[in-house]
Amino acid sequence: MSHFYTLFFNDFQKELNDVLGEKDSIINQTKKVINFIEEKIEVSNNWLRTYEFQCTEEEIYFFKCLKPKLISKLIYYKAILNIESEAPFGKTQTRKHYEKALNKIYQYSKKNRDFYSYYRSGSTHRDEEYFVRSKHKPKLEDDCFALLYDTSLCTEKYYEVGKIIANDMLSEYYEIKNEEIDTNCKLHHAAVKPTLNWTGSKIDLVELVYALHQQKVFNGGNTDLKEIAAYMGKMFNIELEENIYRSYLDIKNRKTGHTKFLISLSESLNSKILSEDL
Repeated sequence: MSHFYTLFFNDFQKELNDVLGEKDSIINQTKKVINFIEEKIEVSNNWLRTYEFQCTEEEIYFFKCLKPKLISKLIYYKAILNIESEAPFGKTQTRKHYEKALNKIYQYSKKNRDFYSYYRSGSTHRDEEYFVRSKHKPKLEDDCFALLYDTSLCTEKYYEVGKIIANDMLSEYYEIKNEEIDTNCKLHHAAVKPTLNWTGSKIDLVELVYALHQQKVFNGGNTDLKEIAAYMGKMFNIELEENIYRSYLDIKNRKTGHTKFLISLSESLNSKILSEDL
């Protein structure tokens, strides 16, 4: 890859950190970050217009691994600007505000499930189709800026990779905001010493947490999802709160058997009961 782009990315991250380090309101800071990123994207695009990739593999690497990281930052901060500019007052309304944003991410992933699966699984068999430029204009559903439509600057799926990266970051951001809303639901587990270690997968436990929350089996249904996750994480000695919504998104995106773990539990118990009745 061009020496220019190696230096470009190093300088970009350092300068971005400097902008983020400035003390200001979330709205004003985000606006500054967006302006900074758009200027850097223009610099990147000017270089790309004249640079000739040495081989197809280099072009694929650029559009699959490098440029999406840059575009994802723009998508991420524009989404934050929108969500924070429209944030309502009041705990209940604010929580719904962020949950609606999380659901929007889920709907996008559901609509683009096939490509999500392709990208997350590390597949490469369609890389030339997805990440090599052609005269065909990619169909973009949200326009971050007009230059995205220049066919010399984009490929069919590089923007979707950027969107996936941005949505992962946004999911974590919305989770943190919901945690801030629920400061009155703090847990006190200092005296709890876990004697049981969860040896199943984390996503299995997330599936169980969501099922218990949905079934309203704790405190008459007046227990927050995060509170259940935190408690079970402490009890079973596993970090569960981080990216719990991301894990739930993966569960919802399963093409078959959304509740695989719960079904497995039911089948296992039924098998034991039946075997004892013989």
